[in-house]
Amino acid sequence: MIERRQYTEHGDREIALGGEILRTVVGSGVHGIAIAGTDDHDEMGVFVEPPEAVIGVRPPVDHYVYRTQPEGARSGPGDVDLVMY
Repeated sequence: MIERRQYTEHGDREIALGGEILRTVVGSGVHGIAIAGTDDHDEMGVFVEPPEAVIGVRPPVDHYVYRTQPEGARSGPGDVDLVMY
């Protein structure tokens, strides 16, 4: 039996987090329109690829996504959505 992941992750986590230069909170909470107890936590970030990806020795990493919900599921209270470029 194959265990189904309870989260979504795309891209190379090690490269994205290792090369992270900026991360910020985004979404309804930042704009003051979140409803207490019902909102998720949204973050966006920027990372620098390693030299090997820049010069073409390894494939580039264009983004990284991590969500605490499965693919296609709506985020709910306390969920985390992270997108990094």
